[in-house]
Amino acid sequence: MLFVNEEYRKEGIGTFLIKKIEEYAKENNIIGIRVGTFDFQAKRFYEKLGYKLFGQIEDCPPFTIHYDFKKVLIKDKNKFPLPPKKITDKDI
Repeated sequence: MLFVNEEYRKEGIGTFLIKKIEEYAKENNIIGIRVGTFDFQAKRFYEKLGYKLFGQIEDCPPFTIHYDFKKVLIKDKNKFPLPPKKITDKDI
């Protein structure tokens, strides 16, 4: 979870933290990042940082909208890390 106290917002702290998370993710071959927020929280913040809306749930909780965003960090499918080997009974 990411939260910046209101008195410190608009100072670039949230952007700095997200950029550091993205930097760490790229260094560790993480394909992408998914975040969730509500209509009364950080929707525009994530949009400004290049996150794409892929889903929303209305009235959950009542009178709000929950938004799901994603950002793909590795765009070349040839650079995607291989999925882990499936464990079988023989491996145990």
